Amino acid sequence: MKKRILFVCMLLLGMGPAITYSSFERNYTLLKNVDIGMETSNQSYISRYLNEIVYIPKDNYNEQEVMTSLHYISRIPSPLLKEMAQKEINIKLFNGQLTDEPGFLFLKGKVPRGYELSSKVWDDVPGAGGSKTVYVKIGHSKKGQGHGSVNLELHEIAHTVDRHILHNLRHKEKFLTVWNEEKQILFPNQHYFLNYPEEYFAEVFAMYYANSFTRTYLKENAPKTARYLEEVIGGRNF
Repeated sequence: MKKRILFVCMLLLGMGPAITYSSFERNYTLLKNVDIGMETSNQSYISRYLNEIVYIPKDNYNEQEVMTSLHYISRIPSPLLKEMAQKEINIKLFNGQLTDEPGFLFLKGKVPRGYELSSKVWDDVPGAGGSKTVYVKIGHSKKGQGHGSVNLELHEIAHTVDRHILHNLRHKEKFLTVWNEEKQILFPNQHYFLNYPEEYFAEVFAMYYANSFTRTYLKENAPKTARYLEEVIGGRNF
């Protein structure tokens, strides 16, 4: 795919893949180095920090789907994106299978945590967060596209924010108290969110930033969770 110079989401906690910058440079490039054919001259909604943290394939990607990913990522507050850039956190938008990426080969054919009773294996997983590189499969942003989150990008980014910016919020007593109080209301019979507080955090983060509908739903059904999220994100001294 011709590129013009311009322009300018599952979890691997504790398993940061061994990715070197050379592996990025071979097949991926920073967003700032390419023109992805935006249909409008108004680029203000794309945070300038995305240009420094988002990597896309050098060849053969769907521009519209990449734009969809950028739309969701750009809904994260700019100060938080800035801190991600300062901490050298990257977001890698990829094609193909996650298990074809360096550092994930050993997971081929293995069953992800929480899916022991299904036929799903890591090869089917469209994203991973928790390490300093967030992996998101292009074209899989929305619920039902290989995952059950309201948004893949935000969910996977949340895992990394939890671990590397909020210092393992999932273990903190106040968060666990809110989780235990509201998880059944927000996610009845959804064992993935009921059993794993880190997955609950990632999903409520995604709900808060995905769109106004999901944010309103979160505030109405889990008000303590929403307020806590506002405190820990909005109240940070970036």
